[in-house]
Amino acid sequence: MAAIENQQRRYVTSAAIVIAVAAGAYTIGRIYPPLGPSAGTIAPADRYVSAQVGSGDVALGDTSIPKLMQTDAFEVLVKNPSFRAMAADPGFAALAANSQAMAAIAANPGAFAGLARDIGAFKATLRAAEALAADARSRGPSARVDSVMAANAGAFQRFAKEPGMLATVAAYPNFFAAMAPHAQVMNAVANDPGAFAKFAKDADAFKIAAKDAGAFPAMANKAEAFKSFAADMRAMDAISRDSGAFAKMAENAGAFKNFAKQADAFSSAQSQAALMSMASQADAFKIAAKDTGAMLASARQIQALDAGAAMASMASRARIDAEAMKAAQAYPQALSVMAANTGAFAKLADNPNAIAAISRNGAAFAGLAQSRAFAQLMSNPAFAAGLQSRAFDSAMRSRD
Repeated sequence: MAAIENQQRRYVTSAAIVIAVAAGAYTIGRIYPPLGPSAGTIAPADRYVSAQVGSGDVALGDTSIPKLMQTDAFEVLVKNPSFRAMAADPGFAALAANSQAMAAIAANPGAFAGLARDIGAFKATLRAAEALAADARSRGPSARVDSVMAANAGAFQRFAKEPGMLATVAAYPNFFAAMAPHAQVMNAVANDPGAFAKFAKDADAFKIAAKDAGAFPAMANKAEAFKSFAADMRAMDAISRDSGAFAKMAENAGAFKNFAKQADAFSSAQSQAALMSMASQADAFKIAAKDTGAMLASARQIQALDAGAAMASMASRARIDAEAMKAAQAYPQALSVMAANTGAFAKLADNPNAIAAISRNGAAFAGLAQSRAFAQLMSNPAFAAGLQSRAFDSAMRSRD
């Protein structure tokens, strides 16, 4: 009997050891998996991983760049040798990341082609522009408004043909600057302001509707554009702060509809630059909107505005150095544009490669300045990121 009990104990002990060893092996296998293939096991098949879009191209779930590459504007420009060469320039990608400066340069390519060849002259002109902007600030809001108008004369002459629209844009400059990169959305709202008036008191409802644009008749034709707009958090924040603009647009529906009938009404480089510049002087334009008559008079006679007198006055008061004064005299148009966008150009001045890209691609800028496709692509929020995408680069190279 004792022998049987001893034998049973050995069986139990042996079983326990086997179980312990098996458990230990399992645990070790979980923590330290085998480095090579294991005999007698079936390994999962390797999956194909595309090398076209890298992890740095877009955030998880972000489809903005693929959608950008499916637009008609992209399809037109990818066939353009000048655009492909410009897009391949590393400095151009840096320039495109500064959307306000990019819009201003695209609207005035001739003004910057020569200036960009000389970084010293560029910085000297910027100093003159900053002095001019400071002088305008010291002279009050109207001088700042005039400065922006002078830098965007063509756009403001077009705006002034629809007084109700200009007054509305001036009263809500941040709202329209937020919409500026989304030209299709802007045109849709301008063509039917009454349909959007209900969002004046409920900006959250606008965001919800834009996310499901196909279900809202006034958005359905441009559903993808509205969905992209809804994903632009900075734009949504600006819309929330100034949602009253929807009601004001409805009050001036005729003016907006008339303007929207013009070719490239909101998508042109000139319009884009003007709307962004107005936002940079938002407080001054809000004041100007209260006296629409005076603002319209200035807009209609914009050619008469000249920075020369102000520059001469500052030079006489030693408010500007000789080198800056010389640059201002040599590049008067660039001076006006920079004075209306000093913050954007100050950032650009710290990036010599981006400035050099303007010079290297001067002919391309000039050739594309009137291109509707270029204006649409440039205004797309995904454009700057797309330039650094391997998928974007691959598409460009495939057309060489």
